[in-house]
Amino acid sequence: MRVLGRVRLSRATEESTSVERQREIIEGWANQNDHEIVGWAEDLDVSGSVDPFDTPALGPWLTEDRKHEWDIICSWKLDRISRRAVPMGKLFGWLLDNNKALVCASDSIDLSTPMGRLIAYVIATIAEGELEAIRERNRASAKKLRELGRWTGGKPIYGYQAVERTDGSGWELVPDEQSSMVLLRIIDQVLAGQSLTSIAGDLTAEGVLTPADYIRYRSGRKPAGYGWTANNIGRILRSKSLLGYTTHNGVTVRDDEGLPIAKGRALVSQDVYDRLQAALESRSVLSSNRTRRTSPLLGVALCGLCEANLYHRQVTGKAYRYYLCRRGHDPNIVKADELEELVEQVFLEKYGASFIHEKVYVPAEDHQTELDEAVRAVDEITPLLGTVTSTTMRKRLLDQLAALDSRISDLEQLPSSEAHWEWRELPETYAEAWDKADTEERRQLLLKRGVTAKIAVKGKIGRQHPGYLDFYLDAPDIESVPA
Repeated sequence: MRVLGRVRLSRATEESTSVERQREIIEGWANQNDHEIVGWAEDLDVSGSVDPFDTPALGPWLTEDRKHEWDIICSWKLDRISRRAVPMGKLFGWLLDNNKALVCASDSIDLSTPMGRLIAYVIATIAEGELEAIRERNRASAKKLRELGRWTGGKPIYGYQAVERTDGSGWELVPDEQSSMVLLRIIDQVLAGQSLTSIAGDLTAEGVLTPADYIRYRSGRKPAGYGWTANNIGRILRSKSLLGYTTHNGVTVRDDEGLPIAKGRALVSQDVYDRLQAALESRSVLSSNRTRRTSPLLGVALCGLCEANLYHRQVTGKAYRYYLCRRGHDPNIVKADELEELVEQVFLEKYGASFIHEKVYVPAEDHQTELDEAVRAVDEITPLLGTVTSTTMRKRLLDQLAALDSRISDLEQLPSSEAHWEWRELPETYAEAWDKADTEERRQLLLKRGVTAKIAVKGKIGRQHPGYLDFYLDAPDIESVPA
């Protein structure tokens, strides 16, 4: 008969019952019974909790298209098929309905008899219990490793690699030479004002491996050729792992005194991290107002009657463009080309000779960074008091808060200055920057300066009297422009 060999490992690096050993056992059984092996379903790095029908290698063999290619599934043990009773029962039913057999070389299972099916169900139930026990041990082990600041396994965070500790007490994360350099480059580009979308495009064009593909490359597998995305970059840059902190489900893991537990050397300082978050937040505010085709004066051109943003419309099939008020004030208020030219002319007349001022983040001095971190720790821990139910956990959280309170009190007595923003003059005028900027860069220049242009058509009576354009462009004092 035709045999489909089934091999599964939860981890590709698993030493016990390796792929080769499982193959040998299956081949030995097939030879002893004069059967022919017609294919292999090898799932590596696949948990026993996954439904057999959903596994990458075995799943396709359990379909209408391929079920005619084999007669028997043979595995080393039943838990190589699945460790869950319900999916196992589903597979047993499918095998019986399709006149297929299942053989587990070490478990002596024969689904053709009622007793064989009973034995299979019992073994499957035991395997599910073993799976839950494995999960509980893994959870407890991971919790302890996090408390010790050690690596808990899985995929290393981008920018780091896992190395064995010199004292042989487990593994830890250290900065990875290649990926950390890419990450630091990305951070520099964000702080310099480049958008995440632009950075993602550059990295993809240069062939820089994405985090997922870099892991494949490091493990000796072929990269899938994924491209970088702004969302993925944003998630990496917002993680406190950049500070070397141990995190779990996005929350910083803290010691008994409420301070972050370090998992390794920080890739950036707290100052750089704070400036990075400020830059990402400002981008997110700007991008939240963008449409698929951002108009050149979005956020700048306002209705002179209600001060709502004018929206940009192009007549389908024609070259006509207009700025209109969504509330219906003065339809076809002004032709887009005329308004954009007018804004450019007046802006450069009023501000073109002025030097550009840029709002710069000035980091905290002395102990302000430590104070901010302690306050952040209080903000993260305090909400947890309402969620815990055990006396032990409540006492631990209260002890952490007490330690943080003492630390904050000590830090407040020390001289310090808060982080703040200040304006600095750049060696370039608005006219010079305008001349070399594209449409979106010009819009950003206007927005950063706080420029608004209020437009209204007055005295308009039908087509006979088009009226006149009431136009006013202004910008606040430089110190009043928000960061």
